Amino acid sequence: MPLPVHQRPRDPTTDPGSPRVTSGDDRQVSWRRLLAGGVALAVLSAAAGGALEFWRFGATGASAAARVEGHLRQEFDRMTGVLSGLATAVAADPAAARSLEVGPDATARLFDVVDRHASDGDRADEIAVTIYDALGEVRAWRGRGSDILPAERIAGPASFFVTPSPLGLRLVHIRPIVGANERRLGAVAAEHVLSPAPAAATITASDYVLPTPLGPAALRMRWEGAGESRANAFLLRAPGGEPLVEASVSPGDLAGARSDWRRAVGAVALTICGMTLLALLGPLLDRRALAKGPRDVVSLTAGSAALLAAGAACFRAALDLARAGPADGPPLLLLGGIAATALVALVAGPVVRLRIVRRGRRVTLDGAAIRFLVLQLFAGAAVAAVLV
Repeated sequence: MPLPVHQRPRDPTTDPGSPRVTSGDDRQVSWRRLLAGGVALAVLSAAAGGALEFWRFGATGASAAARVEGHLRQEFDRMTGVLSGLATAVAADPAAARSLEVGPDATARLFDVVDRHASDGDRADEIAVTIYDALGEVRAWRGRGSDILPAERIAGPASFFVTPSPLGLRLVHIRPIVGANERRLGAVAAEHVLSPAPAAATITASDYVLPTPLGPAALRMRWEGAGESRANAFLLRAPGGEPLVEASVSPGDLAGARSDWRRAVGAVALTICGMTLLALLGPLLDRRALAKGPRDVVSLTAGSAALLAAGAACFRAALDLARAGPADGPPLLLLGGIAATALVALVAGPVVRLRIVRRGRRVTLDGAAIRFLVLQLFAGAAVAAVLV
């Protein structure tokens, strides 16, 4: 018995009122959206890089030099503040004065005092602390301090100074340790690495630099003429105002840092372009999967190979730009290997389809043995050439 009209199931293929059912194969990615998104992302990355460059370097070389000066002053003030607080804490510790009064028998207590005060802070490993007695002999220490400090400094009042050492340039703060009767019992020296010595440096090395986010700053001591009028130079002072060291930044180094930044931004934009070109392979491969004729398959495969080559060229250009010269070595080998593998994968699909088609056209050996032998030898030679 036929169902009433209102109870019959609707056919989604013929009934326009029924809901449309789509499968996963019907969904296709729009290449226009991919291209527009990739271009927009590349432009956005370049614009963001330009904005960060302005924030980091400023508009001119003078503004970049001012930023370096501000950074160095802030870092130097942080160093002097840490050394001042540490030396004051050790000198004011009653255990330090009592141990120096007792003599060598209380050396272990002095080490406890140093460890108690010098183990705090994020950069405790960059600071060295040494306690001297009234005769200038080392009694306790922590970290790698300077081997020799001037005797007049150890016996003098509280002061900041900069001194060279085999470990590099050191910022030193010395503070006296006095007893209950205001008698001087010794001194404490707190040191911070200002400019590490290069691996091959000697004790006579005089070229010291202080790293900054925008390039190295050259340092000059007071006995080398620090404080004289020089372009792009400024003084770094102790908390009391006395000049300690002069720093200067080369305009060429600042320009080089700005150029490196721009190359990095360009490399990021080129990388995004390369990724966009590779993403465009998806729509082409979807069309190739639905292609019926061999001409369409060949043209779509050629187009995919061209996109792959263009993407690899973008990545190569990004490598060259980031390295400020032609890329070579492992990065180039990795890029070439990935590109070659992807190209083989692109061609593998059509080759398999061609093989399936050709299976129905097998050649018999009746009357064609020589031709078959020649073809097999040619194929073997071709495979051997590819392997070589």
